[in-house]
Amino acid sequence: HDTMQELAHVSHTLHQLQTSQTEMRHEAMKLQAETRTLLKESAMVSVKAVQAAQQQGVQVQEANREETTKRFREISDANKKAIADILKTMEERLSSSVDQVQSAVG
Repeated sequence: HDTMQELAHVSHTLHQLQTSQTEMRHEAMKLQAETRTLLKESAMVSVKAVQAAQQQGVQVQEANREETTKRFREISDANKKAIADILKTMEERLSSSVDQVQSAVG
């Protein structure tokens, strides 16, 4: 009689263990699924972050390009002006030299 009770108790305990194992397995699977979802989401977030950073980088590049173009134009204009001044000065010197030669030849 006692043995039967003990056996019943053992089998009940085993059944409980199996049930809790099954529940734990389900929980683990749920956790795995959640983890996968979280990983996917965080991957998406990091992809978006990278894209945003790249976009910002592109904007910075654009700004830099505009700035560079502006500076280049300024330098170019300054150079053109300097060249024009030099040419003008050379022309003036040349014409005064011609005048000198002409008056010397006179």
